[in-house]
Amino acid sequence: YNIPNSIDVCVSTFVLQHVQDPKAEIELICSNLKPGGYLVLVNEHTRYVPGDVDANRYVVWKDDGFDIFGEIGTRLTKVNSVQYMKSHVDVIFYKKELRKI
Repeated sequence: YNIPNSIDVCVSTFVLQHVQDPKAEIELICSNLKPGGYLVLVNEHTRYVPGDVDANRYVVWKDDGFDIFGEIGTRLTKVNSVQYMKSHVDVIFYKKELRKI
């Protein structure tokens, strides 16, 4: 789905740390938001991806260094945030600024 400037509000809950190319997904969200539109993001600060398998055959997750909040912050304006259920996760509200003529 890609219709630029067509969405008023996008809600993303624990999704961006699991997609294969988060930068491309963030770009898609931002381009589809209308000017003045909002993104409500519930996400961890770090992005963990599958790494090696340990001796017990469990997947060891590793931080790949991609900054989800930082990447979104280059495109949208943070307008508010709240802590999610006393955890290390935040709910952040972003706004796509109106273009100045």
